[in-house]
Amino acid sequence: MSAFHAFMVGGFGELTLGIMVWVVLTYSGGPSRPSSLIAVAMVMLNIAAVVRIVGPLSSFHYAQALITAAGALWIISFVLFLLSYAHFFVRVRLDKRQA
Repeated sequence: MSAFHAFMVGGFGELTLGIMVWVVLTYSGGPSRPSSLIAVAMVMLNIAAVVRIVGPLSSFHYAQALITAAGALWIISFVLFLLSYAHFFVRVRLDKRQA
């Protein structure tokens, strides 16, 4: 079960966030480099994956708190993506071309 959680929290989360960043940067006509918040979000996703794996292996008293912390880190990383690129979703491309 830990391998499944490692794949879903780490692998699927990182892949999803990476693809979303790539699509926004490709089709927005904006800068071709991700913002520094995205780097923080990617690191937080990796930490969330590690915490999600280590959580159930820790003592019983801390297991639920660590699993909750992993979920919170995962959610916060996607909120950082939204904060970084929400303005691209509500305005015209920077180069005024059709997407």
